[in-house]
Amino acid sequence: MQNDQHTSENILCAAEEVFADNGIAATSLRAIVKKAGANVAAIHYHFGSKEALIRAVFHRHIEPINNERLALLNALEADTSPITMEQLVHAFLAPMFHYFARQPQRVRGLFARLHSEPQWTRPILQQHHKILERFQQAFMHVAPELSAGQVRFRMTFMMGSMGIILSPNHPLLNGEQREAQTMEKMLSEIIKFNAAGMAAQAK
Repeated sequence: MQNDQHTSENILCAAEEVFADNGIAATSLRAIVKKAGANVAAIHYHFGSKEALIRAVFHRHIEPINNERLALLNALEADTSPITMEQLVHAFLAPMFHYFARQPQRVRGLFARLHSEPQWTRPILQQHHKILERFQQAFMHVAPELSAGQVRFRMTFMMGSMGIILSPNHPLLNGEQREAQTMEKMLSEIIKFNAAGMAAQAK
């Protein structure tokens, strides 16, 4: 069992690195197993297919983000005070920002592939549609004048803007900008900007 877990972890780490370097579509299973020191049969045994492996690679990063998002949202909804737009945007974006800010460039490069290879975005996000629906309902409660479609668009815009900032070579997350105090100021500005966009009057 321990050997199985070790092999599975090696494959995930290798796939993550090769996907980030070469692209998802361009990466063959042979390239992954060569990096992992395994064989193609091991991928089929542990994951079933390349598509399932891709989902697993992204899931292990998205799941902890969504767990923190859900904890923050539950805490807001348990409080009797009215939820503000900035609080809700913070619950949605801060876990993503904090998680990727402490990741190596390889992981940020992996997620940047979703911008250059958008065909993978939908199947990956479909695994996490329940948490997105929870936030959609919460945003509609705070801004009832917005339609479900408008909220979905604006959530996509928020994730897209955050994705650009968190890309591996973006200057805002490199060098001196990585100091904790500067990072929190940056996050505060990101939240204010996106909260204003989400709350903008619908026409």
